[in-house]
Amino acid sequence: EVTMQPLRRYDLDAAILFSDILVVIEALGAELDMPGGKGILVVNPLLTVSEVARRIPKAVNVQKQLGHVLSAVTEIKSQL
Repeated sequence: EVTMQPLRRYDLDAAILFSDILVVIEALGAELDMPGGKGILVVNPLLTVSEVARRIPKAVNVQKQLGHVLSAVTEIKSQL
């Protein structure tokens, strides 16, 4: 909705999609917590290189994990 408001008000040929970068981290399997007043916490952070190799998936189903972002991009493009 934040992206669409300027498009409805002004004759624009571009838009800015506001999306949290944390969706990518979550797609890679990280568990996040957002307790009030403390910011964002990674529940089980990666602490060593070996943990990165062991815990980060080799492949991610982008459509499944980030489909909502892709849908938003498609909707915004249809409005331009």
